[in-house]
Order: sequence, then structure tokens, then C-alpha cells
Amino acid sequence: HGRKRRAASLDSDDESVDFVEKRRRLDDAIDKATYRLGMYKDIKPDEVHSRTAHIHKFDPTTVYDPITKTPPKWGVFKYNPYGELETGRFYTTSEIATYLYHHPLHTLPDGTYAPKHGGLRLYIQRNPADSARRYPSTRSNRCRFADCFATHNLINQGHLRVCFTENHPWNRKKTIDPFNCAGYVHLNCLERLLDFPQLCANLAIGPEDRNLPAPDRNRAIMAPRSSNDIAEQFIKACEEGVLEKYPKGARPHKGSLTWRLLTDK
Repeated sequence: HGRKRRAASLDSDDESVDFVEKRRRLDDAIDKATYRLGMYKDIKPDEVHSRTAHIHKFDPTTVYDPITKTPPKWGVFKYNPYGELETGRFYTTSEIATYLYHHPLHTLPDGTYAPKHGGLRLYIQRNPADSARRYPSTRSNRCRFADCFATHNLINQGHLRVCFTENHPWNRKKTIDPFNCAGYVHLNCLERLLDFPQLCANLAIGPEDRNLPAPDRNRAIMAPRSSNDIAEQFIKACEEGVLEKYPKGARPHKGSLTWRLLTDK
């Protein structure tokens, strides 16, 4: 209450954008300096940490196919050439609900509305560390809710999020970089702003479990591994209408899927 509603778009003079842009420029400068020292060309264990070396050396274009077609606009939803929802655009809760329940990809070729089996899938993930270079822009990894509870819609590393992945007909025979998705929201925002059990019962949602082509690694998989079991059991209970002890009304944190995953040790 008393919380100032944020604008539905991120202005270029937003202080967080300035910070992220300065950080990006600093990272670029470090990269260039590192390259001049020859670390990119011939990385040795004693020169740089092996994990950092792997991240620097990995080129997504060697294992993933390019996106050759921009998804068409529908309703208020526009896309950029990377298949993302309009860069810097945030959406009202009602608009997110429309996106999730009325997406054109829910309609099968025969005209059947089948959201559990269509082309839109939601993956419950942890925001992976050391992945900034994989996003199309510095604003890609922001929660898309205009009423997001986090400052500047930031999704911090390690926090739980839900990835909106669109599998369009022209991409179904391709291997698309998982970072080229439609967008992200905090799992906590999705639970507090929408009827999450209903969403789990009716939409294609599940824990992140994709096997990525080598040498890429899926760093968005939740840890510990038992978190995937917790999420799957939660979704199954929603589908069968037997979910127990889920918060009602104002949706307090305790009892939510977010809470269950965070208390899983």
C-alpha cells in the first residue's frame, strides 16, 4: 500500500539502466583488455579461472541456429528480432494474463485450443550467474510485470524466475539459444499477482530440465535437484485439484511454491 506504481515502460534515463549500461561498458573494457593479453586466444589454468575461461570461450553461434523470423505482433504484444517481447516494455497483470491464457500458440493446426500442448512453455528456473553476455540486451533479464515487487524489475542472480519460451512453427526444427526467449518474470510475482494454482493446472509449465547441446551447460536448472521434484509435485497437485496449504487472499509468502523451493535444503 502506498507503493508508487511504476510506468509500463523503462525510460532510457532510468538510473538502473545507466548503472547496467556502465557495468556493461566496464565488462566490455575488461574483455578487450583480456583479449589483448591473449587470454581469449590461449587460456591457461594459471591465467584465469577455468569456469570464467569456459564462459569467455563459448560462442553460442557454434551450437545454436539463428532466429530468421520475428514473431508477428498480436494484441499489445510486439517482438524484437531476437524473439523477445518488446525491449524495455512492462505489462499490467491483466496483460500478462492475456499473454499466458490467450497466446496464439495455444491453438493447434486443427483449431483446437490446447494450452498444455501448444507452443508456449513456461520454465521455472534460477537466474544463472555469469550469463550477462548471453542475453540480447542489458534489459532482457527484467521481470515483465509492471507491478513487479523488485526495485527496477531486476531479477538478481540465483533468484527464482519463470521463463516464457515460444516454440514457433518456423523454429521447431532448429536449435534455438534458450536465452532467446520471449521474457521472464519473478516466480514470486507470478504467484502473488495471478492465480498460480490455476495457471499450473491449465498451462504448460514445469521446472527447467532442458539438455543443452555441448559444450553449453544449463545453468538455469534449480539446485538442489530435489527442487525439480518439489515443483513437479506441486504442478501435479494443481492439475489434480488436490493442492493443500496454499496461501489464500493476499497470498502471503509461506506455503507458496517460492517458499517451498527456498526452504528446500
